[in-house]
Amino acid sequence: MAQEQARELPQPYTRQDLEALGPTIQKLMDIAGTGGLVVGVQRDGDDPWYWCSDIDPSQPGKHQQRCREYTMFPIFSLTKLFTSMCVARWLAKVSDHTDITWDTCVEDVEPKVNFRGGSLRRQVKIIDLLSHNTGMTKSGCYRGGSTGMLIDEKDYVAFINDQAAYRPANTEFYYNNLGYKHAGHILDQNNQGRKSHCLSGWSDILKRGYLLPWRMYDTSTEYPGSDGAYALEENHDIADGYHMLETGEPVKLEAPSADGGTGFAHASGGMYSCAEDLLGAYMKVKRAIQGRDDAPVEIRDPDKKLFTPQTPIEAGYGDYCLGLVKVEFPGRMGYIGLSKDLMTDKQMPVIGNSKHPLSVYYHQGSGTRGLAGMAIVPDLDTVVVVLSNTLALNDCADWVLQLVMSTMLGGPASQDFIKHATITKENNIRKHRMVRNTLNNGSKKPSSFNDLASCRGIYTSAGGYLDIEVEAEHGKLYWTKHRKRSWDTPAPDRVERFQLYHYEGDTFHWLGPRREMAARGIWVPKEEHYWVVTFHVEDGNVKGLTWLHDPHNPRSGKFKRVFERA
Repeated sequence: MAQEQARELPQPYTRQDLEALGPTIQKLMDIAGTGGLVVGVQRDGDDPWYWCSDIDPSQPGKHQQRCREYTMFPIFSLTKLFTSMCVARWLAKVSDHTDITWDTCVEDVEPKVNFRGGSLRRQVKIIDLLSHNTGMTKSGCYRGGSTGMLIDEKDYVAFINDQAAYRPANTEFYYNNLGYKHAGHILDQNNQGRKSHCLSGWSDILKRGYLLPWRMYDTSTEYPGSDGAYALEENHDIADGYHMLETGEPVKLEAPSADGGTGFAHASGGMYSCAEDLLGAYMKVKRAIQGRDDAPVEIRDPDKKLFTPQTPIEAGYGDYCLGLVKVEFPGRMGYIGLSKDLMTDKQMPVIGNSKHPLSVYYHQGSGTRGLAGMAIVPDLDTVVVVLSNTLALNDCADWVLQLVMSTMLGGPASQDFIKHATITKENNIRKHRMVRNTLNNGSKKPSSFNDLASCRGIYTSAGGYLDIEVEAEHGKLYWTKHRKRSWDTPAPDRVERFQLYHYEGDTFHWLGPRREMAARGIWVPKEEHYWVVTFHVEDGNVKGLTWLHDPHNPRSGKFKRVFERA
């Protein structure tokens, strides 16, 4: 207690301090090529402060979208805290008549799921799904570009059963969206058949448990224009989605189709919201973390799970709770964003002041149509939200969040966020060039088949949840990733067709020019193996192909040729 009393907090930040950040925020946007961004900061009891991007009439050639605090953005992995709260609410409900707890084994609540890895079946608990502690492989095949998810919800069981153990459960932090996806699946499966006035799955628990009572008018469980999307109001200001070319030219991405995608990733990153709604929600979470009596009863966390560190991350980067990272400042943020891997030394800057140690909770999100970040600082009674509409040349939302946090916490004046943003932008561009040059400069050893047409056909994944169609046209080879479907029906709109470029032998790659990839909503700084496709030839006939999207689960990358095109 004496130590707590002796702790000195930073000097309270002022609105003038925040207003002074405007030019730097704009500079960070310009470096990244971000078209629209909103920053929200609120101290408990005060009015919120917002910084919103706007159209500059003096620069007609400059791309920037007018956004407001009520503009809806995809919030990607900021969804995870809400999913964790939904699981906590469900467990509180079922504890009255079942023995299901946070430590219940996953296979005991969803027997249809039979992970291929035996250790996953026997060891993974509900809490492991939400603390990135399952040891399960990530699988890189389910997420497309601007076309959305490539796995249909009805094929989910086949997909998840094809996942293997990358490392033993309960041993090490390994960020994985599939844990949250599976938590949402458990909520859906264990609430089927209930009366309409009862909670029935992830979406309904979220709506009735949080969006309605918290009056989150501009928050939706999926793209607001989708069939089945839920929000308290129908007329929304929705941010357009963009990807940015290295020239600074924006590429506007098409909105998700009317069916809202497959529903596959909603619980891990499918929500849409606005800065205004999120500030209100995170303020309630802050009060729950503080143990205040005015915290909403549904998130007072009597089991001490939601906001308690569960899985250590890396030294200096804190611990993962359930949908939040808790880090002691001075410390490093950004571990789960895109910036860390783009830093030259793979390390994020230290922010905070050693004279004023305190705890910070944060999370980040990224996806085809933007970037997001948030932070809760209980000691300063403050919450912060950053939302953007562009998958830019660096994680702009990350750098803006860290700029705001450093200002509030009295961090080292030596931190140059403009420099960090520039470095990560340049490394992003360099990564694509290096990987593509390597792939374009293979040995060019001839393939074992003389005619590209001999590769044409339909290839299906070993687990039977994803199809690939290979076509040959005018001396070029193309592949299209499809959701699993019947081939006597018209092709779905949401498909991805890319040219296959010869690498060497029977191996090709699909990493095209940056302009093409950006226009398709593809984040390109990935390792070489992700872009490589190898055909398997036996006795002169093509029998299958391998796409090693997840090297830790080779089986999931094997596709068998099941139908030959004439």
